[in-house]
Amino acid sequence: MIHDIRFALRALARSPGFTATSVLMLAVGIGLCIYMFGAINAFALKPLPFADADRLVHFEYTEAREPSRNIALAHLDWLDLRDRQQVLDTLAAYAQGTANLGGIEGAPERLAGAFVSSEVMPALGVRPQLGRGIEAADTAAGAPRVAVIGHRVWQLRFNADPAVVGRQVRVNGEATTVIGVMPENFGFPVAEAMWLPLSSDRTVAASDAALRVKTFGRLREGVTLPQASQAFDALMLGLAAERGMPLRGDRAKLEPFAHEFIMPQIRDATAAMFVVVLMVLLIACANVASLVLARFAARARELGIRSALGASRRRLVVQVLAETIVVAMLATVLGYAGADVAARVFDASMSADSQLPYWVDFSLDMRDLAFCAGIALASALLAGLVPALRAGRVDVQASLRDGSAGSLGGGKRRGRFLVGAEVALCVVLLVCAGIAVRSALHAQETELGVRTDDVLTGRIALFESTYPDAASRTRFVDALQARFAALPGVQRVGFASTLPLMGYERQDYARVGDVVAEGERRPQAWASSIDDGFLATFGIALREGRVFDARDTAQSPRVAIVSASFAAAAWPGQSALGQRVQLSPKSPGSPWLEVVGVVADSSQADYVQSGASAAYRGDGNVFRPLAQEPPAFVSFALHTTGDQAALSQAVRDAVRAVDADLPVYWLQPMSQWRRSIFWGAELLANMFGAFAAFAVLLAASGIYAVLAFDVAARTREIGVRRALGASARSVLAMVVRRGAVQVVAGIAVGVPLAFVFARVLDTMMFPGSRADPLVYVVVVAVLALAVAAATLLPARRALRVDPMVALRQE
Repeated sequence: MIHDIRFALRALARSPGFTATSVLMLAVGIGLCIYMFGAINAFALKPLPFADADRLVHFEYTEAREPSRNIALAHLDWLDLRDRQQVLDTLAAYAQGTANLGGIEGAPERLAGAFVSSEVMPALGVRPQLGRGIEAADTAAGAPRVAVIGHRVWQLRFNADPAVVGRQVRVNGEATTVIGVMPENFGFPVAEAMWLPLSSDRTVAASDAALRVKTFGRLREGVTLPQASQAFDALMLGLAAERGMPLRGDRAKLEPFAHEFIMPQIRDATAAMFVVVLMVLLIACANVASLVLARFAARARELGIRSALGASRRRLVVQVLAETIVVAMLATVLGYAGADVAARVFDASMSADSQLPYWVDFSLDMRDLAFCAGIALASALLAGLVPALRAGRVDVQASLRDGSAGSLGGGKRRGRFLVGAEVALCVVLLVCAGIAVRSALHAQETELGVRTDDVLTGRIALFESTYPDAASRTRFVDALQARFAALPGVQRVGFASTLPLMGYERQDYARVGDVVAEGERRPQAWASSIDDGFLATFGIALREGRVFDARDTAQSPRVAIVSASFAAAAWPGQSALGQRVQLSPKSPGSPWLEVVGVVADSSQADYVQSGASAAYRGDGNVFRPLAQEPPAFVSFALHTTGDQAALSQAVRDAVRAVDADLPVYWLQPMSQWRRSIFWGAELLANMFGAFAAFAVLLAASGIYAVLAFDVAARTREIGVRRALGASARSVLAMVVRRGAVQVVAGIAVGVPLAFVFARVLDTMMFPGSRADPLVYVVVVAVLALAVAAATLLPARRALRVDPMVALRQE
């Protein structure tokens, strides 16, 4: 085989044009496959960096009616289930939250934090780099406040001082002792930088302020995932019966640990794109196969001589395969280099809100190397097997007599078949790209109902230690509102518990006369507390009634403003004014709210509904006066003129003037929130578009190669036709007809395939996009242009054939 490789290298060096074209074609397909396999490897195949990671499972609640829904556990539920379960080594719990770090040099800083139980670090098998982790004593009632910090915080904020352990800082407004520093790159559960104890006190867990928690653990030896699910189902049923009331869910949902952090949409999109790039590789292999067929058809005399001199069929087959193996190896090296560059560019362009867990690792490992070797071999076989088998059946007498291409037999038919297959695959790719682009355009054009231009937003956490009651939080908001209003360029100021596109709190609701039963699933709405400047700041129009004003205080009757869609859903055919609605009707003491206004609809959620790229609207919005429901986490929005970047520092200074310990986070333009929501749709559109562009280029190259070879092989026939009086139009029609038949056949096969394949994209795109006729019309038009361009040069060459020269050469 070594001799064959050396011979192949010499042969390829004598044909630099063929070699460069073949290597580049395969490099495109192989590079895309390596790139997408790297993503699949990072998301799904690489083992997690935890001890016995294959036995780690994540546990949450779900509902029998909606098994895809994940529901966090009540704090008290976790404690009861932790003490009763026997299928996991332990049941660790955590809750993501905010950690405001102050009391040290520099401005206060908001860190992504997590409240973790004492079981978390041992369950992961991770130990702090310095100091110790959170232990059971730290989670007990009345325990001193402690924190573990991340490696980056230790470096940037504490100058990597090893004496940081034992140092006093202020976290969330309270004196806290640093007890440990985690290893570099650790960020559980996603990209957190500080860890605080999750209380194990049942009094705290049973309070209204208790956290919702997520849990995980390691399966005990001999216990399977289905067995663990059944065991937790039984525990949940028993716990609900013991309490005499249902839990937050009615089924246990246990799944491999990584599935909690890699959204199904990411896994589905990655798998879909991998299938797409495999199609691109098939097109590239078909192109190279066509080139190899043409190359060895031109070398028919050489093959015939070798066969006549005693070369076996096996030797001829190996010779052809050796050349395609060399081409595939060169293409794999080039493709890997391109994939590495593309991965770096993609990583640099990743959205800050993509929320990929810290342990997703795109670095090269043995799986990537094995895939590179496998894809190189597969590409060599796909591109070279058919030409090699044809070369092995060379007609010795015909090749020695005239060296004609026909001595290889069937090469033209196979070349045309390969081109038709390329066109069919190209149709599939173009349709998928068109659907993705149309979906992204729909997303960008979606009317969200709120002003997103010239609006600067931010968020502040008001913790109980400093702001223990509603009155103190209201005073803070009033003081900050006055300072914001005085800033240059600020036209309007609005405060709310959360802002549009960031996700309001989704709550059950009831109307007067509704029967609220335990365990019943109630209709829901997006609820938020807003001040009297919120609606004007975001340009949300009043449809009926009034907006909040000075009469809506903490002591006045409870009121609400609802959106038009909520009014229509709750009181169809009636005016909503004067109606009463109750949020969270199953909660004791939940007040009734009188509707005093109806406003235009506005999108609130920060995620997309399955099958749609518009922000999910629920049953509409219910707004309460901020003075009556002052939140612990308050968001603000400034409708501004001028440079928002320059205003950002003034905003931070205004907050520090009111409370020097409070950091501002998520300080960014509203337009950036919109971009972050639709970032995924735009990414899919860009990637599918790039893949489709490569596919069109490769398909056009394949059509050109086949037609050029066909014209070269039929030079004598064309010369005879011209000598007998055939017009230029008839010769042109003959060449174009060759390409058109293959393209039409490919489109006829590709369109139904594309419609079927596009169904997969429905979960990631706007519903109905796959049936959009405009997509299919554009696809046919693009292919027609590509075919026209690919046909032009061979057609011109055919028209330039001189009959006398062609006949004399033959």
